[in-house]
Order: sequence, then structure tokens, then C-alpha cells
Amino acid sequence: MEKVVYADVLFFMNFGCDLITVCLTSRLCRTGTKILRASAAAAVGALTSVPLTLLFKGFISLVAGVPIAALMCVVAFGSTSFPELVRRTAIMWSSACLLYGAAVSICSFVNLASGIKGRIAAAVACAISVPAVFAVSRIKRDKEGRRSAYLRFSVCGVTVGALCLIDSGNLLTEPVSGDPVAFVASSAAARLPPDVVEYLLCGSGDPPPSIAPRIRIIPAKSLTGEGLFRAIRPDVLFVNGTKRSAYISLREAGKGSFAAYDGVIPPSLT
Repeated sequence: MEKVVYADVLFFMNFGCDLITVCLTSRLCRTGTKILRASAAAAVGALTSVPLTLLFKGFISLVAGVPIAALMCVVAFGSTSFPELVRRTAIMWSSACLLYGAAVSICSFVNLASGIKGRIAAAVACAISVPAVFAVSRIKRDKEGRRSAYLRFSVCGVTVGALCLIDSGNLLTEPVSGDPVAFVASSAAARLPPDVVEYLLCGSGDPPPSIAPRIRIIPAKSLTGEGLFRAIRPDVLFVNGTKRSAYISLREAGKGSFAAYDGVIPPSLT
């Protein structure tokens, strides 16, 4: 008995599931992404799911989805270090597997109706689920966006990610360029080269040659007096997935020390 597969129904159902997967992965990885990038990643997953479903079955189909999950991560969140890509891929693949059972149940329900009724049911499910995902994602992002932002920066080829508190009281800037300064807990930036961390925290004298051109001494005033902070301009810096220009200064603190966050950034970076 031949089995009829409607490619359009399969695409739209997978698009909805993949969009949910991308949003879930973004939350679990604390990595910001834009709606267009999330939609593009979901479209990549949905397009590849059609031949994947026709060519493979069962466990082989799940394993074949690993490289697709990696590609979706690159499309949704951009390029990053290999270990971070592996982590994101594992989270996305695992999330997809959790949603797989729900997708199968929906497909079984749609298959109960034949012909045009099945297509209408799939279209209605897609019309309801996709806007719902966008709406929930927007509400959640707006709520979190009032208080926090995800900071990702690279120094000497090492990438660091930190969930930071948006502090309206942090108005510190680099005197020459006027670029803002973000403060990150030292433990959250522990992956940076040891000499970089040591100098930014308590170094004296000349900075390490590898970072010397990018080091700035930032004067600051507070209620307790005046002081100087050492800050570095990263190779690249992103706030919620958007490239920004800023300096990073480290503070001797553990992860979650800044009101349960890994650092503080000024509102101008968002």
C-alpha cells in the first residue's frame, strides 16, 4: 500500500516545530536572536526535513538531524567557537527530540482526515501555532529586555558569554572615544587568558604585549571617591545578537554576583 506524503503539509508543520525549537534553544543558551534569523533557521530545518523523512526512518532519522541542528544554530545565532557550537547543537537537537513526539501526534491527527480536510487542518494548526510562538517570544523578550541583556565578546580568540543587568546608573565611558564600559564578573570571564584576567583585575605596570594596544585606563567617580579601572576593547562584542562598540572591565566576583547576573551594562548598549 502506497503512503502519500504531502510535502507542503510536512513543511509547514516542521516549520512550526522548528521555530519553537529555535526559540527554546535561544532561551536555554541565553543567546539572543532576531525574528528573521529564527524564521530562517526554522525554514532551513523544515526544508531539510522533507527529504530526511522520505530517505530515513526511526533512529537513523534522528541521528541525521544532528548536522541539520548545527546548521540551524549557525543561521539562528551566527558563528561562534566550536565548543559553543557543539553545546548549542546538542541543546537544539535534544529540544527537537522532545518536540518530535508532539509533532507525530499532530500528524496522526491530521491523517485521520483525508484529502482537502487534512490540508485544511494542517493550515489551521500552522496559522494558530506560528503567531502564538511569535507573540509569546515577543512578550517574554520585552519583559526580560527591560532588565537584562545577553553580552557576548571575544578577546584573543576566546569567546565569553554573560547575562548582564542593564544598569541605568552605569554611565562610565572611555574618555577619548566615548564608548561605554561594561563590567563582567571575573568568574564569568574565566575562559579568557590568565594574564589578561590578572591584569584587568589587579595588574600593575605594563599590560601583556598581546593586549597592550587595546587597554585603556578609565577614571571614575562614585559616592565613595575617585578611582581608576582597567578596561579592554574586545575583538568583537555583541549585545542580544547585535554588534556593538564598548570596553570590558572585570570585577573580582563570582557568577551571578551582580544582582543574580554575570555583569552590568549601560542602557546605551541596548
